[in-house]
Amino acid sequence: MQNLRYPGIRPFTAEDQNLFFGRNEDVRSLLQLIATENLIVLYGKAGFGKTSLLNAGVIPELNKEGNFQTMLIRFGTFLADNSISPLENFSKAVQLNVNQDNFIHSKLIAAENVTESKLWYLFKSKQFSSESETNIIVFIDQFEDLFTYPEKDIAEFKKVIAELINVSVPQQLRNILKEKLLADKNYLTKEEALALFKSINIKIVFSIRSDKLSLLNRLSDYLPNILKKCYELKPLTEVQARSAIQEPAKLTDKEYTTEPYTFDENSLNEIIRFLNKDGQQNIETFILQLVCHHVEAIAEKKKLAAVSTADLGDLQNVSRDFYENVIGSLNTSDQLKARIFIEEGLIFEEDQRRIQMYEGQIIKNFVRAEELKKLLDSHLLRSEQFSTGGFTYELCHDILVPPILKAKSLRLQTQKEKEEVERIKVLKKEAKIAARKKTSRVLLIMSIIAVMLIFFFILYYRDSQIKAEKQQAIIAQQFKNEKQNDSIMTIISAYVTEVRTQLNAGSSLEATLPADTVIERLREFTKTAAAWRYYAKPYSKGSTCARNKMPLDKALKSANLTVDSAQYKMFLKGYNYRLKFDSLKGLTADTLVNK
Repeated sequence: MQNLRYPGIRPFTAEDQNLFFGRNEDVRSLLQLIATENLIVLYGKAGFGKTSLLNAGVIPELNKEGNFQTMLIRFGTFLADNSISPLENFSKAVQLNVNQDNFIHSKLIAAENVTESKLWYLFKSKQFSSESETNIIVFIDQFEDLFTYPEKDIAEFKKVIAELINVSVPQQLRNILKEKLLADKNYLTKEEALALFKSINIKIVFSIRSDKLSLLNRLSDYLPNILKKCYELKPLTEVQARSAIQEPAKLTDKEYTTEPYTFDENSLNEIIRFLNKDGQQNIETFILQLVCHHVEAIAEKKKLAAVSTADLGDLQNVSRDFYENVIGSLNTSDQLKARIFIEEGLIFEEDQRRIQMYEGQIIKNFVRAEELKKLLDSHLLRSEQFSTGGFTYELCHDILVPPILKAKSLRLQTQKEKEEVERIKVLKKEAKIAARKKTSRVLLIMSIIAVMLIFFFILYYRDSQIKAEKQQAIIAQQFKNEKQNDSIMTIISAYVTEVRTQLNAGSSLEATLPADTVIERLREFTKTAAAWRYYAKPYSKGSTCARNKMPLDKALKSANLTVDSAQYKMFLKGYNYRLKFDSLKGLTADTLVNK
């Protein structure tokens, strides 16, 4: 299996010790401190390489010496549904390689009856299991995780650690031993008694981020000297950084993916300037490894024997590009789910820190097992076997948190913009629909108005027609009446002429034409009472003649007829007399009208 020369964002492991350059002095200094102290704190900023220093530097050196048993433990962050306490986690890790078949459990207390100081019993059994005088060195990496647990778990842990370091024999065992010895003073052999009271050669190294160092004060009531011996892992110097960049590339082993290559001086200087921001910033191991991982991919693709400045590409965004490239390698349909899982599930944004998540939670709520494996294989995530089975997952390093949160912010902003665009589209669509509805309403109203106008026009037209027809009927009737009038006026004229003739002859109208004669003459003008009323009424006193628009007296005067008032009254009296008329001298209404 071929490997990369630079692990990139994942920490160095024991298998990477031949690639671990630049930290020789730190390895040596920490080993010297471990040799003299039982309780040590290794601290440094996130990204300075504490885990890599232990995995690929300190622990391999201790294992080479042969008189040390090393253990590396991580508690992981507290998970409400799946976490066991730090003490249980610690105990399970110790119990894996311990043979509990010894005189303590056979003569004093069986393993299943240990109710107190269980960790002490486990380490004592580990001491018995060793054939030589070995020191047990426990490294607790990312010790800040302890303080994510409930307070009772923290209190239990510090109490047991203090007992493990300071107590030779726990009180529960002393009480049992006292009863046994009272019954039989030779209950234990001399060798067993010496082994029982022999101190456990245990040393504990706590590795913690420097920004969390003050949390250790919460343990000082049981471990007052916890901050007495500390070792600070500082950023790489330029000399250390050059070694860490150049040396892995030169290795000629065939196990690596790329052929050996070198960096020319300009490219090396360009990388250093990028890492320390022209001398204004510390060089972080994590970023150095990420850059070198980036360059190694370019060297492999171009088959380079020497890397020049032109080959480096854009170094400013290596962290972001790494994250985006990992996400981009997934199926398009899985990318958003992976982003939400990483950006919201594995980061506690308020503190800008990584958190762990249990495998079952991830597969149930975020991504499928296949995608989870891809993320793990890309080294963006790392996993740890959980004490109760299964695995927990987290981001490989704290240094990735800022660029990932930036990517999250960009994603949410883009999502917000898309939603705004969609919202505007919806509003426009709704506006169009509303406009169409409004237009439809206007058209409907206009149609209704038009129909009403047409209806009223029809009514008006019909009314006008009716009026016109009535007017035409009136005109026709008037015309008919006028014809009748003409006939009547002709008769009247003849009558008036006769009267005038008689007057001219010296006759007395009153004598020659009494009222009865006038009435008889008037009866000749019409046949029916209806015709009589029609023609007589308009000529009543003060009314207007339908034909010539003048009162009757003026009409008579216009005919040059002069009568006195008595004659006039007599004439009117006969003219307005209303009766039923019989046929007279064969004159009919039709004949009279048609004249």
